[in-house]
Amino acid sequence: MESKEEKKDKKSSILDKVKNNIPIFTLITGLLTAGYALLNFVYADMWKKDCENYYGIPGKYFTTSINETLILIGMLLLLIACAFVPIIMKQKRKEEYKEDLFYKVYSLSLTGLFSVLLGLLNVLNLGRIVDTFHNNVLMTWMNKFFVIVCIIVIFLFGVTLLCILFAKEIRSMRNKCIKNAINKLFAFSLAVTAVLYLSGIYFQTTKSIEDKRKYELITNLEEQYIVLSEFDNKVLIVTYEVDADGKYTIFTNEYSIVDAKGLWYSYVAMDTDPEIIQD
Repeated sequence: MESKEEKKDKKSSILDKVKNNIPIFTLITGLLTAGYALLNFVYADMWKKDCENYYGIPGKYFTTSINETLILIGMLLLLIACAFVPIIMKQKRKEEYKEDLFYKVYSLSLTGLFSVLLGLLNVLNLGRIVDTFHNNVLMTWMNKFFVIVCIIVIFLFGVTLLCILFAKEIRSMRNKCIKNAINKLFAFSLAVTAVLYLSGIYFQTTKSIEDKRKYELITNLEEQYIVLSEFDNKVLIVTYEVDADGKYTIFTNEYSIVDAKGLWYSYVAMDTDPEIIQD
């Protein structure tokens, strides 16, 4: 048992360390802030150039932000780090004293919680992958059986975490059939989980305006107009045509910037990439 003086000295030592490292914390905060601003600027500038080349319209009318991508990656890294807390706790527990029932319940509860959170993030990644390939049939099926999809994805990640958490116990199993079955299930769940995460991040970070098939149409004007961009309560619109096969042709040689207020919209998800006519 620590005395009051020892506790006071330990507290003072921690405070001294924090005070001594304030300049480092300030520097790191400044670098992260500057890095975020620079990354966001570069990302937005590349998006504007991509849109300008695709539509033949000045990039200044197109805006985007890297926030969604950074949030997705940040959540993923944070949750993965947190998911390994039960594993670290287990190792620490063994070093200090024997495991008890409370610890086991607590550890399994944490594992279950992180399995649900990371599993839901993987469901989001799965939806992004399906959406990238414009598979409306599969997306409709996913929406219809959303609960089942969630359960499967969460179960797979839960298996991955549990197998890592109890790796030593699995290795020491005497029944080879059960051991091999668990190892195969672990390999499968780990592969599926990794593919979903990596693919989701890849498609999120490499998306291009050329992949866009979902647009809003203006329905209360005399001509047929399609919305290409929205900014400052205004919309960038151009004319379009649809042939008998449902193929959209977008004419970007002339465009208008109009007030978004008072316009009526309809939403369309095109089956094929639209044809862009710049001249």
